[in-house]
Amino acid sequence: MTTIVDAGSAGSATFSGFTRHILPHCHTEIIPFLHICQTGLATMPDIVAESSINLDDTLDVLNRHQGLIGGIKARMVSPALEIMGMEMPRLAKRAARESGTRLMVHIGDTEKRYDAKVIHSLLPSSTRAISSPTSSPPIREVSSTATASSCPRRARRGTAECGSTPRTGGRTSASTSGAA
Repeated sequence: MTTIVDAGSAGSATFSGFTRHILPHCHTEIIPFLHICQTGLATMPDIVAESSINLDDTLDVLNRHQGLIGGIKARMVSPALEIMGMEMPRLAKRAARESGTRLMVHIGDTEKRYDAKVIHSLLPSSTRAISSPTSSPPIREVSSTATASSCPRRARRGTAECGSTPRTGGRTSASTSGAA
């Protein structure tokens, strides 16, 4: 495997640890997605209050790590949606739009059901949006999409060609999937 996608393990408050302690010891390229929640998946549940999201800090981390972070991850699950309603995915969409990155969304296990039209209006179906359905492991669903779409970026960074060429001087040997 030459590339994997980290599906939002770290947020704005924990991403520096990810770059210091995970990436330097990896042999496979990782394309990390930044979790909209400040702590990423270091706390469960991830979003426990509106203060769990800091859009300014998220945009700052995205700006500082341009070219490394593949996009924003949002988990549309309980209790986040009960606490924040549709404001949480709106903030995630805004962060992705303002940073020019992708938006990856995990939709599932909510106590409250939302009209599909509302969700689709927030999360456009385009090549810039990635959905990870709850019926399959998110990393499997996302990795093929994100890896294929990231080939030009990988080639520009000199990390690998768009095939199965192994990365030299790589970044990860363990899957850190930030599973939804």
